[in-house]
Amino acid sequence: MTDILLSFLAIREQPFAFTVYRKLYDGAQKTEDSLWIYPLPEEPGDDEFKRYYVAFEPIPGFVAYECPARANRNLTCRVLTLMVQQRAEAAGIDHSTKLRGFHNSIDLYTESFTKGKRALVLEPYYLESKRQFGFLVDVRFRANKSYPKGDAETLQLSFSNSRNGGVNKNFYGDKYNYVTAQLSRLLPQLGPLVWQDLQLSLVEAFSTVTATTLAKKQYIFKNDNYDYNQFSGIRRYGPYRPGPSDCTFVFLLEERYRAFANKLFLSLTGKRNPDTFKGMHEMFQVDIGKNNIVQIPLLDTSEPHLAGAVEQVRQLQTERPNEHLITIFVEENNHADEPGVSETYYYLKYHLTKLQIPLQVLSHEKISVDSTLKWSTSNIGLALFAKLGGIPWIVKPSISNCLILGIGSAHKFNDQGQIERFFAYSVCLDSSGIYRKLEVLADDHSEESYLSALQRNLVSLLGSPEFAGYTKCALHLPFKIKHREIDSIKAAIEKVRSMEFKVLKINVKNKFFGYSNHNTKTPYASTLVELNPHEFLVWFEGLQQGKEVLNERISPPVHIEFLHSAHTSRESVYPYLQDAINLTGTNWRGFNAKVKVISIYYSSIITDYCTHFEQFPDFRKDMLSLHSPWFL
Repeated sequence: MTDILLSFLAIREQPFAFTVYRKLYDGAQKTEDSLWIYPLPEEPGDDEFKRYYVAFEPIPGFVAYECPARANRNLTCRVLTLMVQQRAEAAGIDHSTKLRGFHNSIDLYTESFTKGKRALVLEPYYLESKRQFGFLVDVRFRANKSYPKGDAETLQLSFSNSRNGGVNKNFYGDKYNYVTAQLSRLLPQLGPLVWQDLQLSLVEAFSTVTATTLAKKQYIFKNDNYDYNQFSGIRRYGPYRPGPSDCTFVFLLEERYRAFANKLFLSLTGKRNPDTFKGMHEMFQVDIGKNNIVQIPLLDTSEPHLAGAVEQVRQLQTERPNEHLITIFVEENNHADEPGVSETYYYLKYHLTKLQIPLQVLSHEKISVDSTLKWSTSNIGLALFAKLGGIPWIVKPSISNCLILGIGSAHKFNDQGQIERFFAYSVCLDSSGIYRKLEVLADDHSEESYLSALQRNLVSLLGSPEFAGYTKCALHLPFKIKHREIDSIKAAIEKVRSMEFKVLKINVKNKFFGYSNHNTKTPYASTLVELNPHEFLVWFEGLQQGKEVLNERISPPVHIEFLHSAHTSRESVYPYLQDAINLTGTNWRGFNAKVKVISIYYSSIITDYCTHFEQFPDFRKDMLSLHSPWFL
């Protein structure tokens, strides 16, 4: 076990109570912005709660109520935010407050730049594991609307990039130093926090929470041999499951890329860079040579010429019905924000997916340099192998016979921002990381019909014969999924009695952060912090034991919440958390691919494809339901 410094400042005086003014809710719509509606006990200690109008200033007809902090955590968090706001105003600190629904936070601006402001973000929170109220603290760069997000300067000001413009390997250390320095300056100005007769103060140091470490990912290869590294395992043992032996590689390219395509071909055969990639046959047991290469020349990437190229691929598919085709397209770059670039990619991706032919797109700008191609070929080969249906490796699961369903949605919005078509799907995997299928669950213009279909089709999917051997199921839900969708999913689960279920809501972009005691302040990979019995923080990447050297920017922790669980003992949830970490190791987009839970990551990729595929008049959602991972 180790400790994590959770970026949380606890309130010193606990427990505490504060005065508000309330009136029993009569069902009428709230008309005053100064009124809020909260459930509260009629008397302290009552188990029964009633809904009240709540005001923070005396109002005729409202009664003063001494509210214990734990009576309604959302109300307490709102009051705490207002207390900081009052102190910021009194101290002349530039700030902005967000009070929206259950969200309460305040930005304390620390520095101004041409493109925006840096801010310490304080968000009230109840840390259940310590039974303490306090504030989560982080630093954010708030870019001005007139400047694009994600440019070099804004990335540097948000600590994502270093001062020299590269990826910030010292992301955690830089954030820790900045936040603690600004807190040392601001906390004396903010204290004490005052609410009528109540005075509260903040502990100056971050809270120390106990962390545990989940097991290291173990990769399984041919003949069930295992290794802790994907690349060395493939080289030593070969892929877990071979790809097809009868492959045809179709190169689709303009004449100006022919020399590059020849270099790529030689590199894939292992003849050009054998020290870094021995070849498709040696690495993946897939042959590539002049006898199974077809070249389709492109005059340019205008739609008529692209359509003609797709037709040639279709004819080739007809002529070779027993062969597995894969198309390789070379474009200048893959900058999706540049006109004409993404349109070409999505045109080919759409029409070839309709033909059930995988597509690999390569950026000439990124990998045409010999040294880059040398180190990129293994990743290109891996992607080709996986798209052809091969399984390079799996992970050793924590739970056997466990089905993983990544639930995603890709709703279509009108110009007013309202949903005009509802769409949900499921990426079906098992706990070893093997992709099973993609299933459309619901597609409808009516929300009610959509929710009904979501429930009905999920029950049908879980009860299908192909999943009969699974005794457990973990549903992975993205953070943005709507409450009514979650209710339909829960209702479906209630109707399936043959499986044990766990529902995990996985939030990659969340409000939590934490630091280790290592001099880099970076936690170790697989570190786990329990916020309460059903909410956890997990570091999917981080320092490696015995190799405490940072070669890349380490991402923030992922927040995982268990929904719909009768009990959440460590014994019941830790295996599911372990498998969530394990699934980050089966991203076959590259040997050094992003460390993300593929059930959620693949869902986000599919959502992006659906958004772009909507531009084609003949797009039908059922064309996505393939047993091969076409979206890789």
